[in-house]
This record gives sequence, structure tokens and C-alpha cells, in this order.
Amino acid sequence: MKNSRIYFGDSREVLPELLSEFKDRIALLVTSPPYFVGRGYEGYLATEDEYWTMLHEVFDYSTRLIEPFGKVAINFADRYANSKEYGHPVEFCYVPEYCYMMEDVFRCDLWARIIWDKVRVMIDGARHTTNKGRFTGSMRIAPNWEYIFVWRKYVDCLKPPIKNLDMTKDEWGEWVNGIWRFSSVPRNATIRNTKFAVFPRELPKRLIKAYTEPGDIVIDPFAGTGTTIKVARDLGRIGIGIEKNREMEDTLRIKLQPDMFTDDIVEFINV
Repeated sequence: MKNSRIYFGDSREVLPELLSEFKDRIALLVTSPPYFVGRGYEGYLATEDEYWTMLHEVFDYSTRLIEPFGKVAINFADRYANSKEYGHPVEFCYVPEYCYMMEDVFRCDLWARIIWDKVRVMIDGARHTTNKGRFTGSMRIAPNWEYIFVWRKYVDCLKPPIKNLDMTKDEWGEWVNGIWRFSSVPRNATIRNTKFAVFPRELPKRLIKAYTEPGDIVIDPFAGTGTTIKVARDLGRIGIGIEKNREMEDTLRIKLQPDMFTDDIVEFINV
């Protein structure tokens, strides 16, 4: 495979079709799944049970594509629910759900736990108080950070490969710290009245440089605006993205158009 690809379709339908070509060949998965917080692109998920069933199906097929000792990096946050849904505001910690899914179900090793400090991002729900005076002992703490957890696909009978990384010594010195501090995207993209949660280039860049070498394949089963694919191509890797929302095609074509000095094109495939 020479060129990067974007598949338009549901990852649960696209990923099985990729098994014959990419089983045990993809070095890294980098993604930020939907958060199930009521955004327009989550409309096909009616309940939280459906949400987790969807994620289990996606990562079931995804882990089959990952090469031995390859990595699955997931950016996620805990969930805040307001009083309209439960009668009172409440927060749900999603770390146990992800760890159960990746470790107990898909038998991957937890390899890294990273806290992404988003640099004073204020979450509306976290400012909830029960009194206009805000000094009633009911202040909520702003979760202005998210998780980036990395799992490794362990294979007992093989030795881990040696990667020729292009990570610099200074980058290693900064990134080996488990708290990554860089700003979130200032304004999320709104495309055809749908607001997308976009992560910054710095997030996939660090993961791609830390866990892959030039020429490796990187996949994002929730491609969104294509940041992972764009960064992978810029770093000399091959990117595969899957995006359910076909209205994203124009945006992705503009974002991923090749540089005039390279022959690397992006194939767009409808499934």
C-alpha cells in the first residue's frame, strides 16, 4: 500500500472489509471516539448501552488489524450528565470501561497513561452551582484535561520489533513525562450545522513519532476532520481513516490534498 485512504462508512462495516489486506499490519491506531454527549454526529446512538456496544465492535475489529506489539492510543474524557437526564448533575468515570474493554475483552496490555492538560479549558457543566452566589459549597471542578491511554497488542511467541524512530532526544525528554500540556483547538469546526470535536495536531504527532517509524501505517476509525491522517502523511507514514459522515468529504479533500512536491495522494472510498 502506497497511498493514504479515507473510507466513508460505518467503522463496524468498513473494518471487517480491511482484514484481508491489513490484518496484523497496522502499527498504530490513534483516535478520539464520540463522547456520547449529544452531538449531531452521535444521533445514531440512542442509549449509552448502544454507545458501548458500538465501541466494542469497532475495537474488536481494530485490534485484529494491529501488528504484533503495535499500539492502540485512545483519547477520551469522562462524561458529565446534567439534571435533565438524571434529575441531578453527575459525572461518570470512563477509565474502568475502557480498561475492561481493551484489557479483559481484547487482551491488550495497558502500556501508557497520559493526562492531557488542555491549558485552562473551561467546561460549562463543571461550573454548575446551585446558587447564583457560587459560594454555597457546591462548586464543580473544571475537568480541563482528558486521558490518552495507550494499549499494546502483546504476542507471547514473538519479540518486539525495533523501530527506527524519528523522535528527537528533546522530544523524548518532554514526552516521557506522563502529563502532556498543550492547548486544545481554539474553535471546533462546524460543518453543515454539525459541530465536530477536533483534537490538535500535537496529539497524534507525539503518538505517531513515539510509536511508529516512517513508512508505517496509522489508522483512525473515527477520522472526523482527518487530523490523524494529515499528521501521519506529513510525518512520512501512511494514514487510513474511516468516517461515517459522508458530508465530511469536501472538508477532507481540502485538508488532505497532497503537497505539490510529493506524489502521495489520498484515495477516497465509499463503502
